Amino acid sequence: MQRLVYLRRPSAAAALQERLVGVGFLRAACEDDVHGSRLVTWVRTSAEERVVRSILGEPDQRASERVDEDALNTWKVKVTVGTWILGPGVAAPRGAKTVVTMPVGAGFGLGDHPTTLLTARLLAEHGCAGARVLDLGCGSGVLAALAGKLGAAQIDAVDLDSDAVAHTRKTLKANKVEGKAWTSNLLKRVPGTYDLVCANLVGDLLVEFFGGGTLHRVLTPDGTAFLSGISDAKRPAVLKALAADGWQVTRRLKDDLWTGLAIQRRS
Repeated sequence: MQRLVYLRRPSAAAALQERLVGVGFLRAACEDDVHGSRLVTWVRTSAEERVVRSILGEPDQRASERVDEDALNTWKVKVTVGTWILGPGVAAPRGAKTVVTMPVGAGFGLGDHPTTLLTARLLAEHGCAGARVLDLGCGSGVLAALAGKLGAAQIDAVDLDSDAVAHTRKTLKANKVEGKAWTSNLLKRVPGTYDLVCANLVGDLLVEFFGGGTLHRVLTPDGTAFLSGISDAKRPAVLKALAADGWQVTRRLKDDLWTGLAIQRRS
């Protein structure tokens, strides 16, 4: 696996990270140190490297390096107290009650990206026992798997990318969670209604998402949606769009350059 590093101003690094997330590439992180800000990405294949280079250009050759993929599979991250997302083969920490284990080769994110964790925290804090849950833009399926571990009665997951759907099915199976996953451009092929909707998308897609009342169609009257992938730059536009569509923010979480929201219909 290659570790590609791009030295940028903080605002530029965040904007480029959002572009990568927008094309489904979640293995990217903004880092800050005494030398300034940088965007770091990890690519497994030459095809992934071409995608990253087409968006970001040439990386900094002095800071980029080849890394041991086995080491990347040994991470673990806490979602909330007692709730963890683990790399492949990692033992559950002491006191863990709810654990999602990512399978090897999760190409659409390992579950440790800030936008994923914000959505996961909102979902875990709210709870979903007995709920019908939709994971919109499912990526590797970590949120769908977490919903199952938290007791959801029905789990559906959709993504525009067929590879993401395949990864989601793999993650559900690895965690012994019953659920369905299929391709859909946002909600175009989603006929049902849900108590909870997880939408870890990007700012521009979320603004589009609130046009025409599409979320109202799939969310029950007292349902809750969890939104993430909202950068600092796009947050005002997202808040304006959801207010215009009749939604109110009931919970807000912040992680570095990203915001996660829980929303319900405005009473």
